[in-house]
Amino acid sequence: MRTALKAFLMTATLATPVAYGASAESVKTMSELPRPLQWMKAKDAASECTSGGVIRDDNSFENGLRIPFVSDARFVQLLHPQAYPARLDRVCVCWASSESLESMSYNLLVYDDNGSGGQPGTFLGGKQVSAVNLTAFADELFGYECSDLNVTVPSGDLYVGVQWNSASEFHYFLCTDESPSTPTSTMYTSSSGGTLWSAVTSNYPDTRALGVRAHFTQVLPPADPPPPSAPALTSSQYPGFRFWVRISDTRLGTTVSDCLPETVCVAGAIPTRAEVFVRIVGPKSNGYLWPNVIKFNTTKTEVWIQQISTGEIQYYLLPALPTDSDTLPGVVDKTGFLP
Repeated sequence: MRTALKAFLMTATLATPVAYGASAESVKTMSELPRPLQWMKAKDAASECTSGGVIRDDNSFENGLRIPFVSDARFVQLLHPQAYPARLDRVCVCWASSESLESMSYNLLVYDDNGSGGQPGTFLGGKQVSAVNLTAFADELFGYECSDLNVTVPSGDLYVGVQWNSASEFHYFLCTDESPSTPTSTMYTSSSGGTLWSAVTSNYPDTRALGVRAHFTQVLPPADPPPPSAPALTSSQYPGFRFWVRISDTRLGTTVSDCLPETVCVAGAIPTRAEVFVRIVGPKSNGYLWPNVIKFNTTKTEVWIQQISTGEIQYYLLPALPTDSDTLPGVVDKTGFLP
């Protein structure tokens, strides 16, 4: 196992007195509290989302924020996955506390960016997590597994953030990056349960990024299965191509000689009765040859077509007919092969 805490870096900061008459519950930012020392605790990559993660901060946090007297405080930050489709599998959050040995349960939040004017829109998921055993005035990152949220981004961005009871958990502050060199992130906050949102910079103008990071994994489609290890079907109609057909996972199709023009007819259970028709038409207007596959059975049917000159193989799966369906599926591949 990797050690959770690898190193400690201590930097001195000047204490800032609390405004006369102010209470700990009423402060909005960490900088309003007196803090003689600030400790930066470096954790492993999983806790920091530093290995392939999406990070908007510069790896240092100059402040922390909260919403005074609000029992449902929400802060979210817009994040952009590196590749699509992307599955959110980890979220990392930086917290600071004004008291030592503090622990708090809170919620991770994920929103689509389809709200008005690009604000947080559709709620995509959330989960309760904990930040435990914080040291006073120490910026600490906590990482959480989030693949169980089943949030997949086909394109675009999403908002990731936190929600906590800032009225009762007033010792807790969400870390913020205030470095002038850090590009300002798109960040929103809500004290109305996510009904109304306002830009973080409206109330916290020095904030450039929140201490919220995420890790995404590109969801790659499963690889196509290889053709059966059996001789391919050929046809004088398409001398530049070879074909394989498998029905119900076990039965290999055979060629039917009495067939329609420009069509490969393939039999299944009965050698003289075609169950699958294959055509390759074009080149069409987009410059491609379009394979067309039609089946006349209700079972799972697989078709492989290989272009002999290039060795390229296209695979088509026509699933078994659902019990509640009365339509046989077909396939038209508009980018099948280049001539």
